[in-house]
Amino acid sequence: MSRPAKGLQGTGGNYIPKVLALSLAATLEPGTVSAILVTHDDWCAIYRGGCCDCDPDVSIKTAAEALAEETRN
Repeated sequence: MSRPAKGLQGTGGNYIPKVLALSLAATLEPGTVSAILVTHDDWCAIYRGGCCDCDPDVSIKTAAEALAEETRN
């Protein structure tokens, strides 16, 4: 994650284009459940009720991988 990315404020945040691009590029296994994980910087406005103003990490994982990652944190 890096410095703030500007230009998408008021449109829902910086993560939406990343989520859309990832979901279009992903090769998903039929019959499985996957989750898209968006990890925002600690200072991101999304945690204060605003639009995302950071450059979040976006990844796609199987439901089992996502659950295992959540329980580790």
